[in-house]
Amino acid sequence: MTNPIVNSYKRLIPGYDAPVYIAWSRATNRGQIVRIPSSRGASTRLELRSPDSAMNPYLALAACLAAGLDGIKNHIELPEPVVQNIYAMDEETIKERGIDHLPETLGEAIDEFEEDVFLRNVLGDHIFYKYLEAKKEEWNVFRSQVTDWEIGEYLYKY
Repeated sequence: MTNPIVNSYKRLIPGYDAPVYIAWSRATNRGQIVRIPSSRGASTRLELRSPDSAMNPYLALAACLAAGLDGIKNHIELPEPVVQNIYAMDEETIKERGIDHLPETLGEAIDEFEEDVFLRNVLGDHIFYKYLEAKKEEWNVFRSQVTDWEIGEYLYKY
């Protein structure tokens, strides 16, 4: 919902500006998807740092609010905050800490979305399946394209 197009995943690369690891922190560390810049009691804010500006803000906000309310209603415990720089960790440490990452392509995101019963309930069947259908079509059209980069990279090599 928050990274809806092919180009969304070109900015979701470890070490670039947008975070890819599913973690949170109270610190000023910007590597986590959710960051709480400074705690101020009832005025505390948080930042969701991975969304792309191409998202539909109404659908994304509905999903975020529903997830938050679900966490409150079901007393879902937060994992421990990750205050270290995740990008400085090796893959083994990341796995040991149970830190997952966002999908790397729109195709992977579509696969995750399709299995997400929670989002289907939030959006309702009609919106969920129409959105899924549109994203699958977009991904299939993209996968069938040959880009200028591919031509320049491979035309005379092979």
